[in-house]
Amino acid sequence: MKRSNQIRAGKRLATLINHAGAAEAKVLLVGDHLQRGAVDAGGAFGMLARRGPTAELRTLWRFSHPWEARATLDLRHGDSAALDAYIEHGRVSHGAHDVMLDDALVAATAAEAQGRTVLLAAADRRTVNELNARVRAERIRTGAARTTGVTHSDGLTGGVGDRIVTRRNNRRLRTSDGFVRNGDLWQITEVLPGGGLRVVPVGDPAAGTLRLPGAYVDESVELGYATTTARSQGMTVDETHTVVTAGMGREDLYVAVSRGRELNRLYVATDRPDPDCLPGGEPETARELLERIVATIHVETSANETWATHHPDEPPPFLPPTSPQPAIPPLRPQMTPRPLTPPPSPVPDGPVLERW
Repeated sequence: MKRSNQIRAGKRLATLINHAGAAEAKVLLVGDHLQRGAVDAGGAFGMLARRGPTAELRTLWRFSHPWEARATLDLRHGDSAALDAYIEHGRVSHGAHDVMLDDALVAATAAEAQGRTVLLAAADRRTVNELNARVRAERIRTGAARTTGVTHSDGLTGGVGDRIVTRRNNRRLRTSDGFVRNGDLWQITEVLPGGGLRVVPVGDPAAGTLRLPGAYVDESVELGYATTTARSQGMTVDETHTVVTAGMGREDLYVAVSRGRELNRLYVATDRPDPDCLPGGEPETARELLERIVATIHVETSANETWATHHPDEPPPFLPPTSPQPAIPPLRPQMTPRPLTPPPSPVPDGPVLERW
């Protein structure tokens, strides 16, 4: 949209808001509270969805296979029986960690060679870095990327021919369609003195090149062959190939199997325990590991819900300011404040207005 049109649209929106008035203003929140939540403390959207009333979509159009649409809905609500569908349709492989990484890479590479859009993913940054390092090593072996390059913020080296992802918005780095954004994919065409890079957008080789300064590369650039499940939310591709490890949560698994139209495949590493747990015990089977993941929830609850769960008969505490605040003269006559009432205790699922 041209800037003049943006200004006119902004003026119309402001006029509508002014005419509506504060009492009539409405906000429509759209999302999936059972996917990965915000990185920082959150839970407010999930609280609103659980308290309702809400409207839910039940018809899924992304998948080519109807069974996959049904299975993702069951998995979304924590039904481990949904795993049977993926196993029966040959969507689950299992074995040693290194073998699973290699299998995922081979399958993803073959799919890309056939012209498919492919998502190679894992839940944790450590596994993503391993995948990225292996892809780069293979590209160097085949001559698609050069050995020399510069070190990025993920600790890996990228050279000419490598794919990278920018991890922070920077409005000073102008592009043909705006500016450099978090999540943009690029291909390196030249390594510059001082650690900078000259790049072109992936999928648009005819576009002009862009210079990324060394400071930005050092802080906000990573290899872009694999990604985390958290970053893949909202994406739609032809195929997904996800390495599943211990420590994954239901939200990661749900996202992993709901991005691909044609194929969503899981590679379950059964020989590497969760690094956050104490060692001991026999290695889990692939089914046992997947069932534990389905039963594990990482989504945060809001502060109000947490308080209501642990103190159901007490109102939320009032936290005074840490330091005295200067008095602010009123701009209009004082209004009598209404007493605060504690929110009701959260329920597993709020009322649903309609499903369609």
